[in-house]
Amino acid sequence: MDKEWSEKNKVFQKLISKEATFKDGIKMLLELRASVFEQITQIVNGYPEKAFYEMPFTGAGGYHSKTLAYSIWHIFRIEDIVAHEMLECNQQILFRDGYVEKIKSPTITTGNELCGKDIAEFSKCLDRWELYNYAKAVLESTNQILQKLEYTDLKKKFGDEFKKKLIESKCVSGDKKAVWLLDYWCGKDVKGLLKMPFSRHWIMHVEAMRRIKNELCKKARKGVDPIACCGFSCNHCFLSQWCGSCRTEYNTCSFATCSPDGICPNTKCCKEKGFDGCWECSEIESCTKGFYVPECDGANAAKAQSLYIRKHGKKEFLKLQDRLHKKFNFSKTQEILGQDIMEGLRLLEEN
Repeated sequence: MDKEWSEKNKVFQKLISKEATFKDGIKMLLELRASVFEQITQIVNGYPEKAFYEMPFTGAGGYHSKTLAYSIWHIFRIEDIVAHEMLECNQQILFRDGYVEKIKSPTITTGNELCGKDIAEFSKCLDRWELYNYAKAVLESTNQILQKLEYTDLKKKFGDEFKKKLIESKCVSGDKKAVWLLDYWCGKDVKGLLKMPFSRHWIMHVEAMRRIKNELCKKARKGVDPIACCGFSCNHCFLSQWCGSCRTEYNTCSFATCSPDGICPNTKCCKEKGFDGCWECSEIESCTKGFYVPECDGANAAKAQSLYIRKHGKKEFLKLQDRLHKKFNFSKTQEILGQDIMEGLRLLEEN
């Protein structure tokens, strides 16, 4: 489990156990949820459409055997149902805001009954942007509900009347892989629901999403030139698991994710000029595009590496990167390349 998320999860559970610190516990829970949701946001904004219905771990036993789209649907259907049918006793966001039609979902259930190819086919049906909007709407509505809770609410339990209500909603499939949820939810008090599904359930599924996207990036990069257009080595980048490189559809490097079209300015420029990389450009020393903007802490490192490639070639550059990472045990090349381009080039050539 992510160390930061795990620690916040532990602290929140401890704080809500005492009346004097209950509100602080809710505050910590909201911080945890915000942090985990940021991962969902980055995934939705950073990856191509097909990434959301591909299943790189088909047949595996864990949550990572699903798809990115299914994971988002599942997390927020469960939260929507529990938050509104049980805690707030009002209409679910899915129905209140017409998200069934917007998302184009063929079902209103949690999806527990789906498996294998059914998950992939289901995921292909979904509009990921509307799915994300739904997730965000559920997050915000649940947070409002959580903020209204009092310490005395923690011991509230849910009996047969709630179970009957959930059955009538038809939001939980009668399939044995799903119907157990009814007894599970109704067997908990409010405190139990805060722990699951409003916190730990998120963490488990979003960590599974991380595994899915990491594997998709790994597969996308297989056989692809590992040197980015700007001069960085994708094989040695500290974000290599997150990014599929600028030479694939899974380009989620820093400047790609913050660019309007999702393409790094260095990559876009190289494509327009027909260059393999920035090292083929005569204007590299004065360039201020993408990773080369003066305020970027990796600008000098990227330029120095591009200049090294220009002089010695990509094959020698990759050998150099292997030596550097063994010798210095660092994750970011800018840690040793200094503040000056030519000084950085000198350091590279000395190793």
